[in-house]
Amino acid sequence: MNKTDRSISSLNKIAKTACKTFLEECKKQNVHIFITETYRSQERQDYLYGIGRTHSLSKKKVTWTKKSVHTNKMAWDIAVSPPNNLYDTKILNQAGEIARKMNITWGGNWKVVDNVHFQVDKNWKLPIQNQCSWGNEEINQAMQLKLTTGERLEDNITRKEAIIIIIRAYNLLKKNTYY
Repeated sequence: MNKTDRSISSLNKIAKTACKTFLEECKKQNVHIFITETYRSQERQDYLYGIGRTHSLSKKKVTWTKKSVHTNKMAWDIAVSPPNNLYDTKILNQAGEIARKMNITWGGNWKVVDNVHFQVDKNWKLPIQNQCSWGNEEINQAMQLKLTTGERLEDNITRKEAIIIIIRAYNLLKKNTYY
């Protein structure tokens, strides 16, 4: 019941992509954070809701709702990496600004502030400026090596296509020949 799930792979496919891209962007901007929770069962959500209300000595409430986006696998919580304070407001605000630019909802903007919480909805898409610039160098390199034609760059690839790309790269390395 009280088990915390920190695995990004537990998130919905869209949230997983958003979370991974968010973490990459935070790392790129030297905003050092880590995931503290992703998916949350309804049983765990009910337990957390009871803290400060029914079954805890603590008077401090840890959640405001029994209906959390965590239970739909569309949200994640973070903390700040040591040696900084786990809830360093300055760093959480930086993460919130990164999320805003990526169309990710940040709990720090809510009336009841939850500045460790991030979520997306099922229609989330990475903003165009991020799509255009992210990975350009690698795409150009892959095109030069003839690993890809550069078409359908915004589409997901099948496992078959991934295998083909990996085998082509492997063969290039094995031959030590670059086109």
